Amino acid sequence: MSPLAARWSPAPAVVTAADDLLVGPVLKRWSDQHFAVAMSGGRISLAVDEDLVVAVEGRLDDAGGGPSASLGAADAVTAQWRRSGAAVLDELLGDFLIVVYDRATRRVTAGRDIVGARPGFVSTSRGEHLVFTHLAGVAEKRGFDLVPDHNWTASYLRGDWPDAILTPYHGVSALLPGHIAVPYGLGWEQSRVCEWQIEEPSKLSVEAASDGFRDRFDAAVLARIGDVDGPVAVATSGGLDSTSALVTARAIRPDADLVALAIPFTDPEGDERHLQVEAAAKAGARLHWVDISERGPFGSGPDEVFGRFGAPPLAPNWFFFSSIEQAALEAGVLQILDGEDADGVLSGNLGFLADLVARGQWITWTREALALRRVHDVRLEVLYRRSRVSLRRVGRAGGIGGPTARFATGRRGYVSSGGYLTRLMECTYDESTAVAGGMAHPFLDRRVVEYALALSWDHIVKGGKSKIVLRNAMRGRLPESIRNRSGKARLSAPFERMVTGSQRSWLDEGLALARRDRSGTFDAVDWTKYAESAKAGDTFPLFRVAMVALWHEWIAAAAPGGIQSR
Repeated sequence: MSPLAARWSPAPAVVTAADDLLVGPVLKRWSDQHFAVAMSGGRISLAVDEDLVVAVEGRLDDAGGGPSASLGAADAVTAQWRRSGAAVLDELLGDFLIVVYDRATRRVTAGRDIVGARPGFVSTSRGEHLVFTHLAGVAEKRGFDLVPDHNWTASYLRGDWPDAILTPYHGVSALLPGHIAVPYGLGWEQSRVCEWQIEEPSKLSVEAASDGFRDRFDAAVLARIGDVDGPVAVATSGGLDSTSALVTARAIRPDADLVALAIPFTDPEGDERHLQVEAAAKAGARLHWVDISERGPFGSGPDEVFGRFGAPPLAPNWFFFSSIEQAALEAGVLQILDGEDADGVLSGNLGFLADLVARGQWITWTREALALRRVHDVRLEVLYRRSRVSLRRVGRAGGIGGPTARFATGRRGYVSSGGYLTRLMECTYDESTAVAGGMAHPFLDRRVVEYALALSWDHIVKGGKSKIVLRNAMRGRLPESIRNRSGKARLSAPFERMVTGSQRSWLDEGLALARRDRSGTFDAVDWTKYAESAKAGDTFPLFRVAMVALWHEWIAAAAPGGIQSR
């Protein structure tokens, strides 16, 4: 389902209805000779007056950190737009995409929140300028020529983060976080209107830092569940991040009907189940086990995957979220929370070492790398290489620049470049339309992100243990067995079992298509290396190859003359 879609044309009486860009029932719509907007789903708001048409998809928070009523979101944006224009994007808190149509000037502006926790796309097709929130809706409706983008495809096959603005289709661009887009010539022009407010790190005591983080995280959770009159769920893996969201939901809503949605992760390297049970008991939450045995990375078939995402999924574990959504519906849940993306914000990923490389802190880098080598069983030269790669990715995606760029370079780039968030949002976004309140991410609240990225290094990682400030903030809330843990079961184990077991036929079919391909798409594939990786237990490279080949076949079914890659 694509919750928001809009069309604009400079020529009168040319624009067609936006309904055909949606998948699902149209709940709100408006149009004139130049502009048409259609909306579906549960978090939409439309305001129309004599001057402006404002469409909002997502959630806005009021100035006090509480939730704004969904039906009033567009009215709130309208009032602020009159006062501040596009700068309103920097004044609003929440996860949102907005489209504003000025009826007097007949111009349209699209904007996306600075964190980018909600996707948005822009394109131009047959003289019309398009804005939409979900790629699959447009792909399924064939609203534009389906031409795979060569650069995106090459990045996907390599396993890299595609540049933030790239999408799977040529001529379709991502609306960048914190940017507005306006029609310009035969395309769209984007410009940044939001800047991160990250102060120079100050010297805080351990207690002050953890208190400050807890206050902001509490406000972020409250903003997402404060007005929910019904069951609230947290996707609970047993790890530090998701369980922190679970116990915080209980702390700020003692009366809430709280549900812990838990996939029973277990493999030879770890078993999360006893920790999931312990976390649910601590939070006084109903434990609902989520069965993923009937699902897999190829869905019920590749057509389901491409109908859901419009392209190969960057996150092969997308079916986790699909299963969680189904379990939430069965439990009558109105809002789901998760622990994404505490890894990026609080340096739970190995990429945080890029911060130290950027600042030339080699003594600290060596100390932390030695500790992490023991925790993750990774060689020092591998850690150094990952540090350099993280810096290159930040530079390629543009980062966020500005006077504070010398602080938290790697962490800020990880959050702001859009690379990881693209993976996260595509695999949670479609599911969020089925549950009334959707899938919400309190760790991606702007207040939490800016506070965390301003903290000095000793509050982030120490002695090979990451997320120090979160661990301290959760003292007294989380069981000590979870608060102090450093290891975790391999969450990729279900993917590996399915792609080499029950769904092996789809993998084999995709690889056979790729080997027969003569378009040049797979010329750079190192088949020997990928086969060796698969034997060692890493099937992701071969999965990506198979997915691209199956995707091309899916597109070709709608374009009998064949497809081209640009």
